Amino acid sequence: MTTETTLTTVTGTAKEELETLLSTVNTERMNREFETMVSDSQSWPIYSLKNGITIRKRLSDNQWIASGMLPFDMATALELLTDPLTRLTWDKVMQTYMTLHHVQVALPALPPACSATASLTYTRVAPAVGGMISSRDFLDVSVVVHPATNTEDTVVDPTENLTNPALHYSLIWESIGDTLSLNADVTPFLPATATPAIRAHNYLGGCRLSPSSDSPSSCIMHYCIRSDIKGSVPAWLVDMGIGGSFDSIYNELRKAKVNKK
Repeated sequence: MTTETTLTTVTGTAKEELETLLSTVNTERMNREFETMVSDSQSWPIYSLKNGITIRKRLSDNQWIASGMLPFDMATALELLTDPLTRLTWDKVMQTYMTLHHVQVALPALPPACSATASLTYTRVAPAVGGMISSRDFLDVSVVVHPATNTEDTVVDPTENLTNPALHYSLIWESIGDTLSLNADVTPFLPATATPAIRAHNYLGGCRLSPSSDSPSSCIMHYCIRSDIKGSVPAWLVDMGIGGSFDSIYNELRKAKVNKK
């Protein structure tokens, strides 16, 4: 692992800009567009079916989504995905996961029983496809949405899995760029590395955790991603790398050890 720093204190002008960046206006837009994307994805062509994972690809812009079962309830799965120290124990792709700034946000469109937080996160991923794609890093706004009260005992109606936000946990991300601009230099707050990574860009994507109708101790994860990894990488190699990352995420997450509290 490159680093296991969970929270870096950002100060001065950079902190002020981050407060604006993580405002309700930006985070609400991300949540709204992500909800629409996940719902619409059921009509995208199926790319592959393997190991209990259904992968779909929207051909118009190469947006991907994978769906599959996890052997955890939604709250546990969200912690495995969003807690930096925990994530680095099971994710073989992730080398660095840092939270640079973190705020509670109010999203008026959410049901009263839901809560949301927003963060600026820095991640670095390992080389992919046998080293043919070198290490990349990302600077993202991440939004976590979850029920503010315990919904694990809720009677699940499978028809609501994609329509009732009160039954879902979500991790949504989008890189700093044209839509989410940040003028402040946060480089001093990032980890120093001997080998710099190529700064890539995540378009709007995320993880949606939906209740399973089979068991309250399992859930369904919809993992949606579209990235511009920069550099001169052929499209077929990018597709191979994304397919491999889905396999790794689901396979390793399913084997993750849960800390009993």
